[in-house]
Amino acid sequence: MAYAAQNGPACLVELRDEQRRAIDAPPRNALYVKNRERQYPVHAVRDVSARGISVMLDQALTPGEAVLLESQRGLQHVEYCAFVVWCRSPPADVQALHKERRHLIGLRVYGPQALGHLIA
Repeated sequence: MAYAAQNGPACLVELRDEQRRAIDAPPRNALYVKNRERQYPVHAVRDVSARGISVMLDQALTPGEAVLLESQRGLQHVEYCAFVVWCRSPPADVQALHKERRHLIGLRVYGPQALGHLIA
């Protein structure tokens, strides 16, 4: 079953194969996205589902790029294999108003992992 979600100022309809839970807040634990070059801290989690998550990063990533989503909570360290599905950068006029450049990144997580503990 596909779910429709309204996104962005253009209100684009995005079809998803599972329902997502809106978070729109900083992560409760240390959360990073790591590619071949470096590790980027996650500033906010917009929403999460069983196999996908959208996060706010300082760096734009390329759709199709393989990444690791790393979570650290106390002594528990978990790594999720994922790939970038989409990346949205803020418009130039919004970037000019803020000192920080943040990019909204959609990740698809593969494997037996569940993302439930990220929102627990």
